[in-house]
Amino acid sequence: MADVKNWPWLLNQPFPEDVGYPAEIVRGQHFDATSGGNGVSSPRALKVVAQEAPDGTVQILPGGGTAVSNYPGVENQSYQATNFQPYTLTIPPTGSSSGGRHDLVIQRFLDPQFEDHPDADGELTPETAAMLDFWWFEVHQGKAATTKLDFPHVKLAHIKRPANTTIVEDPHIIDLRELANPKNHLHMRANNLNMADEQSLHTGSEVWPENATHTVRVPEWATHMQIHATVGMVRSHASAGDAGVARGNFQFRLTAPDGTQSTTQQAEWSTAGDQDSERFTIVLGHNLAVREQARGQECTIDLLARKYFGPNVYADGATSWIVQVFFEQEVA
Repeated sequence: MADVKNWPWLLNQPFPEDVGYPAEIVRGQHFDATSGGNGVSSPRALKVVAQEAPDGTVQILPGGGTAVSNYPGVENQSYQATNFQPYTLTIPPTGSSSGGRHDLVIQRFLDPQFEDHPDADGELTPETAAMLDFWWFEVHQGKAATTKLDFPHVKLAHIKRPANTTIVEDPHIIDLRELANPKNHLHMRANNLNMADEQSLHTGSEVWPENATHTVRVPEWATHMQIHATVGMVRSHASAGDAGVARGNFQFRLTAPDGTQSTTQQAEWSTAGDQDSERFTIVLGHNLAVREQARGQECTIDLLARKYFGPNVYADGATSWIVQVFFEQEVA
């Protein structure tokens, strides 16, 4: 390891020409910037896809990869490299083995400080190094997705093909990518209805409770959302003698400015039906992909409910609603 000075990244202080920032400082900064993550830079980065006309190659889309150093004795350092153009990688044909073959596709990093370069003959001089690559894409034949490798790398895809197969099709490719530093954001809104408010949930209802309708700016980077919606202390049976089972459904809806809607599955609710003025809670949990039309837009959130049969139920001054939307960035 180089003699690392106590220099933060980055100073304007001039140093002698033969003194520069050690690479360890830059690798440590990148490790911190990505929270120690190992993976790709964006949802589409370095995705392995079949060619439009399937053949014995795959295409790797542009994007960056970050690999945490796993060289012996090295901690809290990461390498980064960006593939700026689509890259074509040859996948060797499978043999005649009845089980076919599984191949592991990776982005591989090589640091000559810790291992020899396969294309360098003897000492690696500055002149020789200028002609070499220090990261590339590799195919590891017959290797499982869980294979441990003793050099920095980013796992991109696992290719599973039957025996005697030359071409690579999309169904053969299993995406192994993870984001090195995924973004997330929690949107939360809650309210207790006014004491004088009373909103009936009946057969013809759609938006309920009505004052749960509000807007949210969906992050531009969001690809998925985890949704939790609750309406607590709902009242059933308006008056004595009005007992009876009521049953219905409950949903969450996100509407983009162009009218595109994303709606969860229906959660069911029902009352016991054996008491007057019963109180109960409706809960919904679900997840949805974030549509492109909603990303970066001011969208409308509604809670939807409907009664199938039985006495009406009510949101009133004792009722609270809570909406939590956890926006996530994932590979796509």
